[in-house]
Order: sequence, then C-alpha cells, then structure tokens
Amino acid sequence: QFSHSILIKEGSIVPRISLTIRDVKTFKDLKSGRLFGQGVKNKSLDQIRSWQRKENVVLVAAAGLMSSLLVRRRKANTNSKNDENALLASAGFLIFGGAFSWKMLSPMWYRRREEQEARLFFSKTSLSG
Repeated sequence: QFSHSILIKEGSIVPRISLTIRDVKTFKDLKSGRLFGQGVKNKSLDQIRSWQRKENVVLVAAAGLMSSLLVRRRKANTNSKNDENALLASAGFLIFGGAFSWKMLSPMWYRRREEQEARLFFSKTSLSG
C-alpha cells in the first residue's frame, strides 16, 4: 500500500522516480518474532531474552507447584486433608493455567503493541508525515 504518490509533471512522457533513504534501526528477533531497537519499548535483544527467561521460570515454577500439590493430594488420607489438598491443587492448576495462557497469548499482544509503537514513531519522525 502506497502512502504517497509522485505527481506527473506536465508535458513529460518519462516516468518519475522517487528515492527515499532512511536510517532505520528497528530489528526483529527471528526466534520470538519480537521487535527491538528504535521506536519500540525494548531497545536490545538482551531485554527481550531476559523477559522470556523470567516468563519461562514462572511457567516451570507453576508446573512444579501444581505437580507437587497433586502428589501431596494423592498421599493424603484424611477428609480434612483431602479438602485442603483439593483447594491447593486447584490453586496450583489456576496458577499454571494462567502462566501457560500468558506464554501462549503474549507473543500476539507484544507483536501488535510493538508494531503500533514502531508505526507511531516512524510517522512522527518522517519528514513528510
């Protein structure tokens, strides 16, 4: 989609050429699909990778919590313990489900936000708007 056009010069029969040179320093991480650099929140690849490590730690911790609660529930014998363990297992499942959902849905949200940030930045810095 073109956002501008070159007006035809009266009396000319040859096509006109427009050349635009830009120094764009926005990059895309091929592993995650995330943007970093000029015009977006994350300025370096290290920031993206650091955030991904934190998300992975939360997901693994939630999975460990859920599995340990399920094992604890199986070992319990009394009814009062079963009720408590069922509640803990449910909480563990909710934490794991939330962390897993975030891990699956966040790339879409990040991509949309980063593309909007970059478009806004470059439309403001463009000479012609």
